[in-house]
Amino acid sequence: MENEVFYFKINDAAKMVGVSPTTLRNWENSDLFVAKRNKNNYREYSLEDIEILKRIKELSINQNMNSTAIKNALDHGNNLSTPDIFSIHNSANEEVSSNYLTKKNWRKLREKRGLTLEEVSKQTGISISYLSKIESGNVNFSFDILTILSDYYEEPLLYYPEELFENKYPTYKDDRTPLDLGMSGVYVESLIKRKQTIMRPTFFTVLPKSGQHKSHTHNGEEFIYILQGEIVFTLHDSEEFILNAGDSISFKSSTPHRWENLTDRKANMIWVHSPLNPDTLTN
Repeated sequence: MENEVFYFKINDAAKMVGVSPTTLRNWENSDLFVAKRNKNNYREYSLEDIEILKRIKELSINQNMNSTAIKNALDHGNNLSTPDIFSIHNSANEEVSSNYLTKKNWRKLREKRGLTLEEVSKQTGISISYLSKIESGNVNFSFDILTILSDYYEEPLLYYPEELFENKYPTYKDDRTPLDLGMSGVYVESLIKRKQTIMRPTFFTVLPKSGQHKSHTHNGEEFIYILQGEIVFTLHDSEEFILNAGDSISFKSSTPHRWENLTDRKANMIWVHSPLNPDTLTN
């Protein structure tokens, strides 16, 4: 288990990076990256590969570098220590890629509460024009903005789009649905295929020095079980719990919480979220 390497298909890798599969193939044609091939000659990508591809995206798309400049930048990056390489994308202001997270129906959440854009703007500090772009899906916004909006609407950061689920009872290891949290170094897979369930179990892979570094609150209840590695949970911004393999933790989602892998090793955990508030349940 400790040395097991997880590989993702090109479509899943593209979702995690925030580009199209064609873009990944084009980068390979430009000798920016060479994907490993499995026995059937299909491309497959490890978690470390995903981090490199995110770096290529940053240099190519966000910084508009050409292939030669990108190669030089990547060669320079090879001299960094492993923790530094993992920290390249760990800025809290990193833009959330155009994924299922940003496609959450923010307008519906606002209108359901009878709020105007002006009211949301005043209470969140986000400009009306920017909120409008977010609701229209015309902007990639930062993880900080995502956290502010999720806190304001009391919504979990992780979004479960129904179009990804097939109402199957079993979920096999190689058929898990990736859920892009928009958090660098953190990879999430749904452990269920069913729609409209009150339990949302997920499998987290957390690379070194990665995690949710800022406290967050929303509705519901959380249960986490550590499978491998070490995760530090901080509740109420003051209570710190160091959890290792075999340990677990449970708390109301309304409790301010953050978590991090502060070690130099990968960590895995099962995270179960229920959007129901336990205070509303009756015996």
